[in-house]
Amino acid sequence: MISKVIEEISSSYGDIRSLARAAEVSPKEVAAALAKAKPGTVEHVVLSLLAEYHPVVDAPVEKPVIKEE
Repeated sequence: MISKVIEEISSSYGDIRSLARAAEVSPKEVAAALAKAKPGTVEHVVLSLLAEYHPVVDAPVEKPVIKEE
């Protein structure tokens, strides 16, 4: 899936930032692919944009409820 998105964005003559923002991708998949991509390549640039707009967000930690007596 991610390879198709990379191909579409890298071969576009349009605004690649808009395409990256609108892409439907898994943030975890983007992060994993970016970690493997060679810096300076088109793939790395596209994945960096995707990571910017689709960051991995950790689930918020809920604070325990303290009941006052």
